[in-house]
Amino acid sequence: MEMKCFGLMARRTLWWPTARGWLAMGLALAVTGSAVFFRWLPFLAVHRPIAASVLVIEGWVADHAMREGVREFRRGRYERVYVTGGPLDAGAPLSEHKTYAELGRKVLLELGVDASAVVSVPAPWVKADRTYASAVALRDWFRKSGNVPETMNLLSVGPHARRSGFLFEAAFGDATRVGVFKVAEVDYDESRWWTTSAGVRSVLDETIAYWYARLFFRPD
Repeated sequence: MEMKCFGLMARRTLWWPTARGWLAMGLALAVTGSAVFFRWLPFLAVHRPIAASVLVIEGWVADHAMREGVREFRRGRYERVYVTGGPLDAGAPLSEHKTYAELGRKVLLELGVDASAVVSVPAPWVKADRTYASAVALRDWFRKSGNVPETMNLLSVGPHARRSGFLFEAAFGDATRVGVFKVAEVDYDESRWWTTSAGVRSVLDETIAYWYARLFFRPD
C-alpha cells in the first residue's frame, strides 16, 4: 500500500467502541450529566455567609428577600446595612426614589430597621455590568469614608447569588472578604426548578451571565 501510494498512506489499526462500549460511555455521560444538572442551581445559588459587621443588600431584590434581610441584620447583629443599586428600570418619574438603592432603603425602614443603621449607596446608570457598577460605587463610598470593611456579607437571591459574590469580590479585591447570604426564590421551587418556566428562564439566564462574567468580564 505504501509503495502504491508513493508513501502517502499507511495502514493503521483503529480502536472503535463496540455496542457495549457505546452503552457504557452513554451511561457514564448520562450519570455525569444528571449530577451536573441537579447540582447546577445549588452551585449558582451559593450560600456562604461569614462573620461580618456589614450587611449589603442588592436593592433590586423582592420584598420577601428584604424581609429576610431584616431578619439576618438582627440575627447577625450587624452594625450597618448598605443598600446598592442603580436607576430604576421603570416608574422613576412617578417615584420619589430614583434608584434601587434609595427604594431598598425605604423598604427596610418600613420594615422596622432604624434609619441610623441603613445607608443607601446609589450607582450610576451603566449600559452593562450593573452589579459590578453597584459594587464599585459601594467600594468607592467606603474608600471616601476612610473605613473599608475587612469583611461583609452580600444578600442576593437564588441563582444570582454566585455571580453577585464574584463581581463584588472583583470590585473589592483583597481589601475585603465577601460572604454571600442567599435568599431562596419564591417564584419557583429551587429543588425542582426545571418543572416551571420561571425556574428554567432564571437558571438559563444566570448560567449565561455567570459564564460571561467568569470568561469575558474584566474589571476596570
